[in-house]
Amino acid sequence: KYLVWGNKDLKSCIENGIPNNKIEVLGSTFYDKIFHNKIPSYTKSDNSVLFATDFKSLHTMESITVEWMKKYELIINSVYNATMKHDKKLVIRPHPQKDIGEKQIAKKLDPQIKVVLGGSILPLIKSSSLVVVTDVSSVMVEAMILNKPVISIRVNPDYDDFFAGNPNTCLRTDIEDFENNLSKILENEEFRNLLLKKQKIFLDENIVNQGSASINLIKFLDNL
Repeated sequence: KYLVWGNKDLKSCIENGIPNNKIEVLGSTFYDKIFHNKIPSYTKSDNSVLFATDFKSLHTMESITVEWMKKYELIINSVYNATMKHDKKLVIRPHPQKDIGEKQIAKKLDPQIKVVLGGSILPLIKSSSLVVVTDVSSVMVEAMILNKPVISIRVNPDYDDFFAGNPNTCLRTDIEDFENNLSKILENEEFRNLLLKKQKIFLDENIVNQGSASINLIKFLDNL
């Protein structure tokens, strides 16, 4: 049997020749606890923008050049400047064990920028107004589950097909348009709510048994 998260995976498996009776749609046990920790999308205490990035995962070692590092610093700089214009604090969370000097980059910009290495990212998501990622990250899903708007900054064009095939994923933007999109989410309630609605559609399409996947997996295994 092939165990998949949701109906979109089911459709993909069938299209690739796997018989329907060989597939079980059970959801994701990994996200069960997060689904049980849903919170209101926005409160007045949400005074930060969380920038979660995994720069090294986007490139092979050969492609991590001085030019790419300069571009990465420019992205951090742009996110910081846009965040400050909205009187928000910037919190940077590099992927654990994959930081490439974000603390040093942040210190040059503003010693008040908080860079968090290690530990659970969930408290950071919960206390943020929105979450920013580079391209694709599991943090996107965690933030969507916790009902936070997500912006994906386009770094690697190889991910364009993923976003084209998943129009409800989140808000995808080039860094040049980041400030404008950040403003729309923070200042336009209708725009923000529409984005949250689209993100919920993405979750419903891709993850069934939200919060109860573990129970369904156990039942499935008991019946083997």
